[in-house]
Amino acid sequence: MSIALDRLAAILEQELTIAEELENNLAAQKQAIVDWNVEALLGQIAARESWLRLLAELEQKRSEFLNQSGMHRALTTLRQLLADLPPNGPEFKRMSDLQERTRAVFSRLQADQQNLHSVMSHISAHVQEALGALSRPPLSLYGESGVAGSAPAASALLQSRV
Repeated sequence: MSIALDRLAAILEQELTIAEELENNLAAQKQAIVDWNVEALLGQIAARESWLRLLAELEQKRSEFLNQSGMHRALTTLRQLLADLPPNGPEFKRMSDLQERTRAVFSRLQADQQNLHSVMSHISAHVQEALGALSRPPLSLYGESGVAGSAPAASALLQSRV
């Protein structure tokens, strides 16, 4: 394998390692939510930021390497790189494997992140609804007719916890 391709592959493998760590981090965030452990969740969110910073640094390193090696002018995607390699060679095999792994890991990571944000959004809405019910007075003090109204129904989440 040429030195340039070997170096590029090494950078991509490092990015994959970090992406896998980000997957583990999302799993830990989900578990912290299930365990209702805010401290662990905040710790995982802080750890996620450092992983994202490392990923950005590697992406910058990859971009700089491509510019310095001269590959950047002729190469904009891994697909183009593969098209220029002999299909039966070890370089093609390694880069093709990297392409498949990268696509799989980052697709899973994106889907898991979207799912986690959706879950967190739903939980937040339920908590806000439950807290809103606690802060509302049980009876209307100033109705249009001057008569006290009936108490609003408590949220389903609050009722299930009481």
